[in-house]
Amino acid sequence: MSEDTPVGRGGRPLRPGKLPPTLPSTLPSKLPSVRRRLVPARRALSGMAGRFASWMDPGRSSSAAVSPVVEDRLAAALEVVAQIEASAEALPVASGPVTFWGRGRVARRPEVHPAVAGLVPRTERDGWAVDGPQIRTLEAATAADLVVMAKFDVHERTKLRAAYGEDGLTLAVQPKSPTGVDGIARIVRAQEVVSQHAPDLMTDVLGYGRLPSGLPFVVERWLDGQPLGSSTELSAAAPEILAGLSAVHRGHGFTRVRLSEHWAPLADRWAKTLATGLVPDDLGAWVGRLIDRDATLRHSWVHGDLVASNVIRTPDRLVLIDWEHSQQAPIMNDAAKLHLFVADPTQLLSTVLDVLDDAGRQGAGAADAFSPAEELALAHAQLISHYPRRSAQLVGHPREGVYDKQVRRQLQRLAEVRDAV
Repeated sequence: MSEDTPVGRGGRPLRPGKLPPTLPSTLPSKLPSVRRRLVPARRALSGMAGRFASWMDPGRSSSAAVSPVVEDRLAAALEVVAQIEASAEALPVASGPVTFWGRGRVARRPEVHPAVAGLVPRTERDGWAVDGPQIRTLEAATAADLVVMAKFDVHERTKLRAAYGEDGLTLAVQPKSPTGVDGIARIVRAQEVVSQHAPDLMTDVLGYGRLPSGLPFVVERWLDGQPLGSSTELSAAAPEILAGLSAVHRGHGFTRVRLSEHWAPLADRWAKTLATGLVPDDLGAWVGRLIDRDATLRHSWVHGDLVASNVIRTPDRLVLIDWEHSQQAPIMNDAAKLHLFVADPTQLLSTVLDVLDDAGRQGAGAADAFSPAEELALAHAQLISHYPRRSAQLVGHPREGVYDKQVRRQLQRLAEVRDAV
């Protein structure tokens, strides 16, 4: 087995199946085998899949500047899911067209399997009826119970998740980012890392690959549980989450990276954020002194998007989902997200500085290191420094106001960390 081969629990390799190179790679399913049936979808789907890919990658089409209608994206998403099902061994297939109801960013069967109904966003769970407002009937040859588009759909990098209640599966489809980041590859890599050191913290990866159009996908085991629904629930779960992440850090190991090496554009991006007038002068000056000091940060494997909806409470454990942002990064990046979204930030700050304090701080270079509180402050500053670019991207988007409030709350959290130093 090569050093780069992803492995799962117990050291079993996560390897592509025996498929032609242009078809998606899959892993052997741990579920009962599904009898494969021929679906006359390939020719009919190719055009729709191509249009869907061009919507997700503006460089593929000269008409990409025109924002597509949400329902059109839903119809195309259903067809892409059907195309993946026709090739991926881990997924079931439909014997013919199936009726779906579409509204907003959700396409679902009239009767959704109860096991996966929780995937429907809370704001979209009511009012589903054949004559309901804004309900559109869609037809697609897919076995999925429902398909949900990502909430940050800015018509450039659409992604989706589909669920299969009968088979206990979930499918994630996500194109590479404009900078070339492959979120699906990161999920597979996260399975390799997390399964070795905190196996209960992540669900099983059962298959992965990409369509001929280049769209990457991954098949995972569905979790019998519900995402945390509030900041209060996230506060209660935070100690367990941090303990799991700390186990990953200790097992995967730490590296020390100088701030300027970790993020060369940090000073420039922070300066642009200061220019917006968003950051109070005293707080901006304090962060500037940390940047100028250029000490070292602890790096290890992080989740990268630790919000309440990405934490699932099952009958016996907490599981983190959506690892497409995971990578080797400052260990306080996840803690900063928790600190931002919990109901009790004071208690969370105390827990973070306790659980993530001494681990990995000994060794060469430890004397020339930021303290844990300073590491957390810089993680907040890193997130805040995205403000000029991110706010420009969201102009006119329904979540524009939500994001603005989030950044202002994060400035409050940054000030709380400064006061704790």
